[in-house]
Amino acid sequence: MSRENSKRAPGVQSKGISWVITDAMPLVYTVRTSNQAGTYPDDPDSIGEMVDLLRLGLRGGVEVLDVEAAWGREVWGGLVGDAKEIYRGKTLLLGSHHVPGEIIGDDEAKRWGEVCQLEGEADGVKLILSVEEGGDVGQALRCAREGAGGKPAIAMALGVVGQESRVLNPSFTPVTHGALPFVAAPGQLSAEEIMERRVKRGLVGKRTYWILGRNIPYTLSPALHGLAMGVVGLPHDYQKADVERIEDFVESEGWRGDQFGGSSVTIPYKEEIMKYLDEVKDEAKEIGAVNTVVAEYDGEGGRRLVGYNTDWVGIHDPIKRRLGERE
Repeated sequence: MSRENSKRAPGVQSKGISWVITDAMPLVYTVRTSNQAGTYPDDPDSIGEMVDLLRLGLRGGVEVLDVEAAWGREVWGGLVGDAKEIYRGKTLLLGSHHVPGEIIGDDEAKRWGEVCQLEGEADGVKLILSVEEGGDVGQALRCAREGAGGKPAIAMALGVVGQESRVLNPSFTPVTHGALPFVAAPGQLSAEEIMERRVKRGLVGKRTYWILGRNIPYTLSPALHGLAMGVVGLPHDYQKADVERIEDFVESEGWRGDQFGGSSVTIPYKEEIMKYLDEVKDEAKEIGAVNTVVAEYDGEGGRRLVGYNTDWVGIHDPIKRRLGERE
């Protein structure tokens, strides 16, 4: 089976991630060997079988393929080459390394972060370290980022003592769920527990989002988005700006304040809003309208307002799923 023949359920788009993940709930396909905190045998014959299993995942069209970097190009080279050439890079490659039961220093951890780049072929790196009680739970993320060469990094510490590293990790954190009878790995937290801790640590600040329009008492956006943010534990709120003039909103504290997170834009302001933005994305320029404004903060008190048009995505993606890769 190849990606063109595999059908997946549509999912929520992920900002900043390749289109491979934008139209399906992502599958991360892993075969974890025993010396990498897993259970799959790591004798020479079994390593060959591991590569065969990874190739099945590649053929099956998974969104992300987890490749243990420590085995070297002689083991993963052919697999990575096929991912790039035969499957045209449609499966993202995650170079990974686990260090169970041993505390290593920053220099060695950074080196493993570099190794996880798969000699430049990986789309992201994953570094999992061990930590002692009261130890440096931020080491994995810090060293992974330094060794990753600018590639996205997933980094955590093993076990219950490393739980806080799961809170610090910014993306693709493995989670459990309250409906499961047991956790898949010691120290795993649910998404709700992670978000609660992130909010308490100030890693997720409160933002206010808006729906901007005129004569929109009917809009369900505040109820829908407010409920969704509450379900996933985000501390944000979503309000309605039903104004006669656009100036009534863009000159208000709701727009100018430092808690402004962004706004949906509906009639009649999709064109007029563009002159108030710092950047308008190309697709919005071509269409001549913005329906989404995102506030990007630099961490030093500055912000940029960026305009997008996502209306076309709602038309394009369902058609693309039906037609596949036809020209």
